[in-house]
Amino acid sequence: MGEGFVYALIEAMMAGLPVVATRVGWGPELVEDGVTGFLVPPRDPDALAKALQKLITDPELRRCMGRASRERALKEFTLSRMLQETERVYEEVLTRGYIRRF
Repeated sequence: MGEGFVYALIEAMMAGLPVVATRVGWGPELVEDGVTGFLVPPRDPDALAKALQKLITDPELRRCMGRASRERALKEFTLSRMLQETERVYEEVLTRGYIRRF
């Protein structure tokens, strides 16, 4: 899954849309299967069609998953969260002595 595709998934989630993605790359990291969308096996067009059909035919499921998707994106994938996690990693590297402080 390319970097641009990851951003497309996050943008869809921020827009309150349920996501259908494959169980490879960042799909499992971003999508909580059955909660924020569906994860399907790679190269399985039948599974993809089935997941999309569920969302198309069930507006309440679509709304619930979309709401959960947005909540997850706002909690996990914001710039603020990314900066906090980056700072946490740097602090961990520094405190464990992997690199010297200058």
